[in-house]
Amino acid sequence: MSSDIMTSDIADQMVCREANIDDLDELVRIRMDYLRTEFTMDSIEEERLSESIRAYLTETINKTFFAYCAFADESIVSSVFLSISVRPPNPRYSNGMSGYISNVYTNPIYRRRGIAQDLMEQTIRKAEIIGLCSLELIASDMGRKLYEKIGFTDNNKNMRLMLSTKCQANLSPIQFK
Repeated sequence: MSSDIMTSDIADQMVCREANIDDLDELVRIRMDYLRTEFTMDSIEEERLSESIRAYLTETINKTFFAYCAFADESIVSSVFLSISVRPPNPRYSNGMSGYISNVYTNPIYRRRGIAQDLMEQTIRKAEIIGLCSLELIASDMGRKLYEKIGFTDNNKNMRLMLSTKCQANLSPIQFK
């Protein structure tokens, strides 16, 4: 699949791209949609969490947090979130940089069309460009086959994808603004 526009039968209706600060409202909404599938929250909890998510995204988007999303009519219908972690280097993480994938979510009416795979592939390309040494995620039963197909390996519920050796050459951590 292409990195900017899907090549499936829904290409005329859908655009896949990296989100930015202008997408803040939609990012908060899709995060809450995902969280509602995992947690039971009352309206007060949802409001507090929405405010916290908004503050987090405002501070980190396109710095230590990246989101790849599929848009239909300017609404996000699928997402993959990437959060960057920097820690002291070790032999496996020579530059100390890794990524955590979360919020792999597709609105139920858009599932089984390859959207999540396209977004995951875009996210992996971004991680390689940044110089991350690995990506980790917690796999749901629904997503496990996709992650394995892409190259993630199983470690109980946690899955890891070791990225190319490009991270070996990038020995200094990325500078964030």
